Amino acid sequence: MRGRALLIISFFLLLQFSGRAGEDVRPQEWIEALQAAPHDSIKTRLLLELSQHYRAKEPDKSINYASLALALAENQDNWGDRHRAIIRLLDVYYHLKYDLSKASEVLTAAQAIPPDQLNALQQASIYGYEGKVQLSLNDYARSQEAFFKQMNIYEQLGDREKVALVNFDLGRLKEAQGDYLTAISFYKSALASYRRVGDRYAEVQTLTALGSAYGKLTDYPRNLEYCREALRLGEHLEDAFLLGQVNYYIGYGYARLESPDSALIYFERALCYGESLDNPWLLANTSNELGLLHRGCNTDEVLSYFQLGLTEAIQSGNQLLEKNLYQSLHQYYADLGQHASAYHFLQRLMAANAQLSNEEQSRQLINTQIKYETEKQHQENQLLRARERENAALIQKQRLQNYGLLVGIHLVLILTFLLYQAFRRKKVYNAELELEVKKRTAELHESNAELVATNAQLAKSNGELERFASIASHDLKAPLRNIVSFLGLIKRKLRAPIPTELNDYFRFATDNAQHMQTLIQDILEFSKIDGTDQQQEAVDLNESLLSVVHNLKETMTEKNGSVEIAPLPVIQANKVQVLQLFQNLIGNGLKYNQNKQPSVVIEHKKEARNHLFSIRDNGIGIDPQYHQQVFDMFKRLHHREEYQGTGIGLSICKKIIDQLEGKIWLESQPGRGTTFFFTVPMN
Repeated sequence: MRGRALLIISFFLLLQFSGRAGEDVRPQEWIEALQAAPHDSIKTRLLLELSQHYRAKEPDKSINYASLALALAENQDNWGDRHRAIIRLLDVYYHLKYDLSKASEVLTAAQAIPPDQLNALQQASIYGYEGKVQLSLNDYARSQEAFFKQMNIYEQLGDREKVALVNFDLGRLKEAQGDYLTAISFYKSALASYRRVGDRYAEVQTLTALGSAYGKLTDYPRNLEYCREALRLGEHLEDAFLLGQVNYYIGYGYARLESPDSALIYFERALCYGESLDNPWLLANTSNELGLLHRGCNTDEVLSYFQLGLTEAIQSGNQLLEKNLYQSLHQYYADLGQHASAYHFLQRLMAANAQLSNEEQSRQLINTQIKYETEKQHQENQLLRARERENAALIQKQRLQNYGLLVGIHLVLILTFLLYQAFRRKKVYNAELELEVKKRTAELHESNAELVATNAQLAKSNGELERFASIASHDLKAPLRNIVSFLGLIKRKLRAPIPTELNDYFRFATDNAQHMQTLIQDILEFSKIDGTDQQQEAVDLNESLLSVVHNLKETMTEKNGSVEIAPLPVIQANKVQVLQLFQNLIGNGLKYNQNKQPSVVIEHKKEARNHLFSIRDNGIGIDPQYHQQVFDMFKRLHHREEYQGTGIGLSICKKIIDQLEGKIWLESQPGRGTTFFFTVPMN
């Protein structure tokens, strides 16, 4: 048998490659390796490589090589190679040739392989093709059963890529059943997995399927969107069937959007791919669409398209394709007034509908039976698992009880020994402890006395410091006021006109004196913020904000600004400090703002233990490198000529929040506004 198979192979190779050694380097190398191969198993692998090489280019040649590989594998009783050759034949017959009859024959051979000769993945691949072939034969119940068996294997193996493959096939099943939304859900799940692992071929195939499903939902823009993306990604794959499918569905979308010129371009491309592969599915569907597209023009050309489509549909064995062509031919003859021919195809259409209806009823009965048996088996499995869990829990409980008893005995013995040792140590320790307690008590009394004295001294120092700040600020402000006044008197005493340079000197001296007054006042305010003598009370922030807005009314009017305030809570704080806090933050949002309509938005929300406040403006923003420095005293980011101020306002805000035991921070980018956040603990 092996010698005979080798003769067949040699004869076939001579026919295929006679005079063509330079046409393709890789196949020629495989041929040379095949002739020199010492074992049939090596020859089988080389034949399968040749079959894969010609799969998309010359499907018939691919089938011949795979058939020869299958013959060699059967002679060797090599189940692994036999499975690989069968899968290769199923791939070409089903996907490229769409020869359901041949695919069914090969599938029967695959199902004849003993299950114990296949591993789980090999068995799953056979279930997959069984599901696909039964789907094309419109046997949805058997198709679904096969896909679920395949899915169960992949889930047990934890192979997510293969699960995505089954999701794609289940999407095709749901699409064939008219459940397009569920089909789209399956397709999108598969698409995400394929993109994650970088499977370009499967991605293009799934995008095409999504376009098909959206087309059947009459969402033709999405139909074209997904199919055009599939065409863009699939142009370099050199897979004629895949490209034929994509072009067909793009033409389908354009035809429904009444763009016949565009539809014609893609349908003709699909027809060329179908003819190159001799694929009845592509030829039947595309011929039908071309006939519909030309209806009303050249009747002979329309008829030739419909007749070609019917021939290919009958050859494919797909009754839905036949039904579609009967419908088209019936309408064609009815439009021409040839009632006899129209009636003939109407009868065939009705017969096809009746047959499909009978098969649908049978499938529904089978489906119901499958669901019943599945549910029954599921319930039995659940009951069995529950009993197993109960028994396991009982055994585990008994083991734990035994372990617990042993551990308890050991613990009692150890505890008794430890208690005895502890009792002896306790006596010694108690005596030492009494001496240590007396010593520590004496030290504690001494430390408390020192602490009381220190606190009294600190309180006195704080009071003196505060009085010093008040007196110093008063003593400093009076001379500054005199300086400003005398500068004004000197200016009035000078005869006009005053030189420009001298006038600038007067203005510079006056501005700096006034800035010094403001700085002294801010320092005084900063020194007064001390929680030791600040009385806290219940402060309604809604009322406080009304006062703040009133105080800033002139600034808001001048800058055409606005302040939006959300409902605010009542907090425990010093009322004056709260006014100072909000007025500084809102005033900064209006001041540092070059927008035509400055706005400040105050919001509040409750957290687990704090009130969280935010004050957001649309101003000039703050560079992230200064987000911490802005809270330092005298820290200014701009010249006084641009924006007036002393650089103490945010330092005061931080000190107020620190007194309330909260936190303050900001988020900002230059030119995108600033948001200040601060928290206040809840009562």
